[in-house]
Amino acid sequence: MPTPKSTQRILLCLDFDLTLTQTHLFRYVVDMINGGFSREDALLRAIKLIDQQGPRGGEQLWETLAIWLTQGHGLVVTSYTSFPELPIALLSRGVALLRKHGAREYTRWLSRPLIVFGDPAPHLNPVVSVPTTILISQDDQVHGGDGKNTHISTALKYFQDQGQHFDQALLIDDDPRNIELAKEAGYLTILAVSEIEDVEHLTHLQAYVSHR
Repeated sequence: MPTPKSTQRILLCLDFDLTLTQTHLFRYVVDMINGGFSREDALLRAIKLIDQQGPRGGEQLWETLAIWLTQGHGLVVTSYTSFPELPIALLSRGVALLRKHGAREYTRWLSRPLIVFGDPAPHLNPVVSVPTTILISQDDQVHGGDGKNTHISTALKYFQDQGQHFDQALLIDDDPRNIELAKEAGYLTILAVSEIEDVEHLTHLQAYVSHR
């Protein structure tokens, strides 16, 4: 795991299912929809599950993100999902804890997060655009063709257009293939291993900022 230069400003690209969550929520919601629930009701049930379980890593996640953001880095969720509302809901749960950890000025990263998503089941995507979300359609990328690299480059361009420059991106993902493809593209990477109880990826993330 290379150490970033101390002057680098890094965009943290977080996968969602099984990286930020303890349950694969895409499958959970799709199973409910296939069982007869409406999209809205299935999402509401998934959000209740988020509240019951909390994020992967619990409060350590919010502590780590507080350190990360106060160091001047950025954050985006990069996910193959049809439900961008779910990472928005999960990240909003961290706003109060960011304030608790002294990162009040940076809560906008969780209250209005950028979600770059797409596109495993287009018929389940939101019927109207969701603010601060970007859909990577199947016309732009065959699912899995370059892992999360299109998501990452799209996020970097979005922030560049907003006047925010990042020198590098760091992908945290539970899929080893996405990690390898991002590494080949020159991005920094951390694998979130499959055991949900293991939070070594957060320890690695903390190590990035400890070198600054």
